[in-house]
Amino acid sequence: MDNEERGLVDLAKKLKLEVNLKIHAKALKAPAIQKDLSKFKEWYLKGKPPENVWQDLRLAPVMKQSYKYGGIGRMKQDPNFQLYLNYEEFYKIIKRMYGKKA
Repeated sequence: MDNEERGLVDLAKKLKLEVNLKIHAKALKAPAIQKDLSKFKEWYLKGKPPENVWQDLRLAPVMKQSYKYGGIGRMKQDPNFQLYLNYEEFYKIIKRMYGKKA
């Protein structure tokens, strides 16, 4: 695929995402999602599933530490964990429109 074709594919993905955001606007109005919407759009357009965001945010050691010393309540207070949960919700909302294809 040459640069021109890749550019058209990227443009089509962006347009598809924008249409979907308008369709699901009510579901995406949650303040937690709105706060990081531009970041979530960027991740989604790069094809990042929530599992990759989990790895990028290095949440496995945080989860282990929090669970060991503070329980799930401490884990839920971690800002990166909150970011992950909010992206996961955003991702699920967007995927409802597209099905399994990212």
